[in-house]
Formats: sequence, C-alpha cells, structure tokens
Amino acid sequence: MPAMFADTTPPLVAAPVPLAELARSLARGADFAYLLTLPRRSLAPCPEGTAFAAAAPWSATEDPVVLAESAPVLLVSGRAPAMTRDWDNTLRPVPSVPSRASPP
Repeated sequence: MPAMFADTTPPLVAAPVPLAELARSLARGADFAYLLTLPRRSLAPCPEGTAFAAAAPWSATEDPVVLAESAPVLLVSGRAPAMTRDWDNTLRPVPSVPSRASPP
C-alpha cells in the first residue's frame, strides 16, 4: 500500500491521537483512514455495532476491512501457575486440584 500513496501531499502518516480528537474525527469522517482495535467476538454484537455506527455515521459497518488480527501472547516461566483463556482471550488461572493423600 505505501507505493499507492507515495506521491500524496502532504504525505500520509499514521499517528496516535487523543481519544477526544479521535471521536470528533470519526464523527466527521475527516481523515483518510482509521486504524482501530475492535473486538472480534462480543457478548452483545448488536449494541456494539450500533455504538460504532453512531460514532462513525458515515461508515459502512457491514463491510469492515480487517487488516490484521492478533491475540494476546503470554510468556511465562515454568514456575508460573497454569493458565487458560476465555472465549474473549481473557486469561484465567486454572484452579489447582488438591492432591490426594495416600492411604495409610
């Protein structure tokens, strides 16, 4: 993609902005593009979709372009407790199973 926009004046730049400024820009559709993080799965997809459509009324939310998808990564030592992840990638400790005492 960079080659497609090499001759733009001023040059295209991806830059972070404060949340309030992002909200105003999304409402107007003032910028060339937006790079946003959105949940892949949701317990309430309709309200979240409605909230996004209200925040960016010019958008066609039924056809988002996914540029990349990632998941959290956790690196731990062998001393770390066992972990599992929920449907939304929330890390949860695995409950320890009490060891059985050997019979006398």
